[in-house]
Amino acid sequence: MQQEKTKKKLFQRKSESKKKVKLTELKLEGNDDFSDQLDQAAFDILVGEIQLEVPGVFVPRDGILISKVNDWIDLPPQFCEVMGTRGLPCGHIIQALGDSDTGKTTFCIHSLIEAQKVGGVAVLLDTEHKFDIDRAVSMGLDRNRLIWKKVRTIEDVFGVLVKILKIVRLRSPKAKIVIVWDSLGATPCEREVGGYGVDGEDEDEKKQAAEYAPAAAKAIKAGLRKTRYFLQEMNAAFLIINQFYTRTDLSGPAARFAKKKKAYGGEGPKYYSTIMLEFTRIGTVSIQKEGKKHKVGITTQVECVKNHIAAPFKIVEIDIDEWGVVPADRKAGYPPDEA
Repeated sequence: MQQEKTKKKLFQRKSESKKKVKLTELKLEGNDDFSDQLDQAAFDILVGEIQLEVPGVFVPRDGILISKVNDWIDLPPQFCEVMGTRGLPCGHIIQALGDSDTGKTTFCIHSLIEAQKVGGVAVLLDTEHKFDIDRAVSMGLDRNRLIWKKVRTIEDVFGVLVKILKIVRLRSPKAKIVIVWDSLGATPCEREVGGYGVDGEDEDEKKQAAEYAPAAAKAIKAGLRKTRYFLQEMNAAFLIINQFYTRTDLSGPAARFAKKKKAYGGEGPKYYSTIMLEFTRIGTVSIQKEGKKHKVGITTQVECVKNHIAAPFKIVEIDIDEWGVVPADRKAGYPPDEA
C-alpha cells in the first residue's frame, strides 16, 4: 500500500510539472487556437518567437547561402577529380588510408605546398619520424615556411593542434591552414607508452594488442570529437595519414567473410572524417635510359570511400615519382624543368 501511494504522488508531481508548459499558451496573431497546421504567416511569427529565445536560428530562404566549405586549397587535378571538389576543403578532416608506399604522404605534401603558395600556414605533426624533407623540397615545399613538430602520443597530437590553431588565428584571422598528422597508425597513446618495462622491452605482443588498442581508439575518438567543430571554427584542414593492419584474431566462419585488413584507430577516424581516400598501389612506373629499364615511380589507385561534400566512390589512377604527382605535361622520372 505504501509503495502504491508513493507511486501516485510521483505521478501527480510529473503531471503538475507538465501542466506548467501548455501548448494553449502559444498564441499566434490571427489564430485564436493553436493549430497543428500553420500557414506561412503563422510560421513566420513562430520563428520570430523562437529566435527571441534561441539566437542564431534562421530559415534558409532563397538568397541565403549555406555552404559546407568556406575556403578551398588547390590540389593537383587528379586529387580534385577523385574527391569531386575544387580542392582541399578547409574546416574538415580528411583521411588518407592505405598500405605503406602507396602515395598517402605525397598527397599530404601537395596539400602543404598549396597552402604555402597562397600565404597560408603548413603544419606537420610527425610521429613516424621518417618524413623525407629533401623529397618534399624537390616537390616544391618551402622548408623555411613549414612548422614541424615531433609529437609523442595521441593525446599530445590534439593538444598541440589546438594550441597552434589558436596562435595562428590570433595573428592571422583569415590565413589558410593545413595540418598533417603523419601518422595515426604509428602514434601510441599515453597508456601504451607507460606499458614499457624497466629494461625498455615491450610487454607481450598479444597482451599489448588486447589492452592498448582499445585505449588508443578511445583517445583518438575523444580527440576528434573535441577538435572537429574547433577545426570548422578555425577554418583549418586536418589531414590524417593512416595505415591498414592484417587481422590475426579471425577464426572459423568469421575468417571467410570478415575483412582481412582493418585501419588503426577504431571507428573514430572513419566516423569523424568528411572525406576518406583509400590508396592502393597497382603498378610501377618505368622509363628507358641508355638501353636499360629503370623504375622511377609507382602507379596508385585512389578511391574516395567516403565523401560528405560530393559524390563518393570515384576512382582515379595516379602516377607518382620523386617530384610528386606526374602531370600531363611532364614525363615520369624527369624533373619539371627538364620535361
